[in-house]
Amino acid sequence: MDRFFNCIRYYVQLLSVQGSTVTLDTPYPPLISPHVNILSDFSITILSSILILIIRFYLQRHFFPKHIISRYIPPSDKSTQKCSETLFYSFFYSTTWTLSMIVYSTESWRINFFSPNKMSELYQNYPPSTLSFGLKHFYLIETGFYIGSFIFLIIDTKRKDFLQYIIHHVATVLLLIGSYLIGYVRIGLIVVMLHDFGDISLYVAKSLHYLGFHPYDTVVFVSFVIGFYVSRLLLLPRLIYSIVIETFLIAAETPDFNKWTKFWPMYVSHWAVFLVLLNVLMLLHAFWYNLALRVAWREIKDPGATSREGDIRSDSEDE
Repeated sequence: MDRFFNCIRYYVQLLSVQGSTVTLDTPYPPLISPHVNILSDFSITILSSILILIIRFYLQRHFFPKHIISRYIPPSDKSTQKCSETLFYSFFYSTTWTLSMIVYSTESWRINFFSPNKMSELYQNYPPSTLSFGLKHFYLIETGFYIGSFIFLIIDTKRKDFLQYIIHHVATVLLLIGSYLIGYVRIGLIVVMLHDFGDISLYVAKSLHYLGFHPYDTVVFVSFVIGFYVSRLLLLPRLIYSIVIETFLIAAETPDFNKWTKFWPMYVSHWAVFLVLLNVLMLLHAFWYNLALRVAWREIKDPGATSREGDIRSDSEDE
């Protein structure tokens, strides 16, 4: 840990020296990124939140129970509500991941996770003065969903990892809002893509479990374990490495690459807050992956146990 902070102190000192050599014909940048329109963006976020809540209420309370769940589960079964919740999350994360991939594919700054080169595309023209229509509206709609979901956290079935889930939810909302305000939207979009990818297979597996599709639920759960490891414990740390190290290296090697070096005191504070929240998510990912491995080990020792009993990261009521 001391080496890490010594490294940060070294880079800050380097930035202060490099920044004094940069001459940019621009005033000191505002605290909020130039692309932000507070009134318009706030309106889109709130309207999105309300609309998604209405759709979610209809799907969970009416459509799923009537047209899907009733075919496989008796109405009196306690798992009806939990199945409806997992079906909604399966639908939502499949939709948002698909949309995020479409938005990402149209952006000019796409990155290669497996390239040895720095992810400099993430920091070009930072902070952004404008965002593409797709990126802007996807980001605001996603933020609206997570803000509105606080209501469903109260009324949904309580989970065994409820505290960790609340912490994760709060950190996610702060990351979405904060990254939008300070201009880290490129990184934010990639984080959303990585998260939604793993959540799809998790909730599909849980839905199949409640609907009684055994052993297909176990097969999908295995794909979740693999996908979770790749997306959140391999690719996300690579992204965090870029934020921790490569941002400073780029600024030190090419001082006029963006405004970071010239106005480093403000951007380093942005960087620090963003990094803390990302590492909170990483700790929670490690916790949840430990639970997933316990389920996998249980399945190895007792084939079919996952189908019979459900996964460890489940609801607090009877499975």
